[in-house]
Amino acid sequence: AGLGRTLRIVSAPEAGIRAGAMWWKMLIDRAAARHPGIVETALLDCGESPGRTMEAIRAGVRDLAFRGGEALAVPLAQMADSAGATLWRTLPDAIDLDREKDAAEACRAVLSDDSGTDEGPAFRN
Repeated sequence: AGLGRTLRIVSAPEAGIRAGAMWWKMLIDRAAARHPGIVETALLDCGESPGRTMEAIRAGVRDLAFRGGEALAVPLAQMADSAGATLWRTLPDAIDLDREKDAAEACRAVLSDDSGTDEGPAFRN
């Protein structure tokens, strides 16, 4: 929090399908309340499920990924836009903390790297 950087948090693949949107919203809301100004983007992956994507929009998730067909993506993007949310079509590159031998050290290394970019690092939970 003292590094002056923001974070992009990316859910596990298809987490929106497996766990739904409410747990993600609660997790991100809690993180934002505990560390104000740190979470730049919190992207929930809804895979190819239009139903879970609509659920996430209605739950107030602001960044969500739908990787299904374009015919469904267009109305979902319009729905997201109307709700003040952003529909992503692909997942960004992210550090997968489950695959790191020492997740805390991986976070420290990335957060202390000042590559000159304004974009915060992305972590997959």
